[in-house]
Amino acid sequence: MANKNKEKKQKIRYVDDGSTVVDMQPLQDSRRRPGEKPRDPGAKGTLREQFRTYFAAVKLMFWPMMVTLGIIFVSFLVTWIFFTLAR
Repeated sequence: MANKNKEKKQKIRYVDDGSTVVDMQPLQDSRRRPGEKPRDPGAKGTLREQFRTYFAAVKLMFWPMMVTLGIIFVSFLVTWIFFTLAR
């Protein structure tokens, strides 16, 4: 009897409009400062901006890289000791 009082769920129908998932063009206009020109999406940054971005990414990945290298080194050392003593 409880099923009779339940409302049916409305089915959601998605329609492909041909846009990509990463189409964020509407968000770009809201983040722009007043008086700032819109940037060409295909344009690259200046060389200075590219270097700043590169070094910021390298700084972020330095310690994770060191941890990974440490894990590889320790596993190699353990394996080497194990096979050296197994003779």
